[in-house]
Amino acid sequence: MMILWTLPVYTLVAVIAISAEASPVDILGIPRSADPLYAAAKAKGKFTCQSDKKIVIPFVQVNDNYCDCPDGSDEPGTSACAPQGRFYCVNEGHVGASIPSSKVNDGICELACCDGSDEAPGLCPNTCREIAAQKAKERAAWRQVVEEGMAKKKQYMRDASAMMEARYKELASLQAQKVGLEKKVADARIEKESEEGKENVKRDEAMEQAATTLISGLKIESLGQEELVSLHRKLKGRPGKALRRVLEEIRGKAGIEEVEGEEEGEGGEQRPLSDIAAKEEMEKKMKEVKEGTFHDQLGPVPAEDEDEDAEGDEDDDEEIEDDDYSPPDAAQEPLDPALVSLLEAAEEGLDEPSAGAEAARQALKDARDEERTVRERIQEMEAESQDDYGDGYAFYLLRGKCFSKTVNKYRYEMCPYKEAQQVEGSAARGTSLGKWGGMEQSNGTVAGGSSFKFLFRKGQQCWNGPERSLTVTVECGVEDQVVSVEEPSMCEYAMTFKTPAACSPALLEWDDQEAAGREAFHSEL
Repeated sequence: MMILWTLPVYTLVAVIAISAEASPVDILGIPRSADPLYAAAKAKGKFTCQSDKKIVIPFVQVNDNYCDCPDGSDEPGTSACAPQGRFYCVNEGHVGASIPSSKVNDGICELACCDGSDEAPGLCPNTCREIAAQKAKERAAWRQVVEEGMAKKKQYMRDASAMMEARYKELASLQAQKVGLEKKVADARIEKESEEGKENVKRDEAMEQAATTLISGLKIESLGQEELVSLHRKLKGRPGKALRRVLEEIRGKAGIEEVEGEEEGEGGEQRPLSDIAAKEEMEKKMKEVKEGTFHDQLGPVPAEDEDEDAEGDEDDDEEIEDDDYSPPDAAQEPLDPALVSLLEAAEEGLDEPSAGAEAARQALKDARDEERTVRERIQEMEAESQDDYGDGYAFYLLRGKCFSKTVNKYRYEMCPYKEAQQVEGSAARGTSLGKWGGMEQSNGTVAGGSSFKFLFRKGQQCWNGPERSLTVTVECGVEDQVVSVEEPSMCEYAMTFKTPAACSPALLEWDDQEAAGREAFHSEL
């Protein structure tokens, strides 16, 4: 069971008010709020332990330096019930405090007991009034900071309101621009396709003209089959649009067919169609000879012709069996310089883009770039609107700014709503301490005026450890500044940051409640 005087001082005001008429008892180690309890027990001559009502002892055993109650309530002024016992320092003129009873009469003056009541009389000086005066001065200075910070916060809120209004107007304008730019992109795409169609027609016409010129220059019309085949072998596999058209013309005139499975430009074998047809006819005749039907069709063959036919058959067999024939590699047959010049002249300018198509392509690119810029800005602004900026958007002015503090050789930089990093020396970039993870606000105001926290998470992985992170305790201050940085555990950093955006009337109300509790308590002493 928790003993009554371990509660905060200001919560005892109601109890004190109710028992204001009760006569105080001279019991060391209890707050005045506990006087009625001990006064009633003294009057009865019996004391009941607070945690176990079954245990009742004579009142004379209170503070007799022997622990009778499990909760130590019978020994508030001695160390007999350590470690569970508590000793209350009244600290008249200042703020009362509770310390472990084990520290009572240990020969050490506890700072919490500025009245020296935890030790024998005269051992520790009573410094409560001096401390109270110093605390009052600090409290007054702190209240002034809060009041000045609140005045600045109002300006922050006015500036943020104006910025947010301008932001909403910009967003509406960008959304209207986006609609227009999407149409602009669509129109530019249609224009590009139209101009490229014209460009392709002109290129085809130029290619046909170049091919005609090249056919004329090569005198293809006057070449025989063998010359055409030879020329085809030399030109095959060489680059050029007009040349491909010319090779088609040559193949048509020479009856050249590509061997199945071979692509043009890969050294495929070409054979005149007349040779292939002759081969097929000869294979047919050879089959008839073997079957004994060939001579039956022709009739008796003169003897003198048999040798000639036999010799002819050998020649034909040699030609038919020459299936391994392949043309020389075109790359190994250098062309005549004049022919090279002719080919180059024919290809010159065929791939040159038209001015209209180039302009259309550039216009489409520009329209897309413009539309993308506007779209990304809209997405950025919509994402910004999801963040928490506190009441009146007071924290909005911190967006886009960075604040830092140097500790030893490192500079710790914190950019609200973006990122945090640890930079060594004069380096431009450092180790990531995390990306923005949001802002937390506690319910109510805690001591010291901190009710906000900035969270930065998923920073750079520590070697053999966790991802780095930073938690920023945000307090009321007159200026935006980093006050302190530390690393309470490996790769988990803590920062204290002050800003007018964190100031609020709730801080003064909290301080007023504390002051009222102190004054009400000491008015009863």
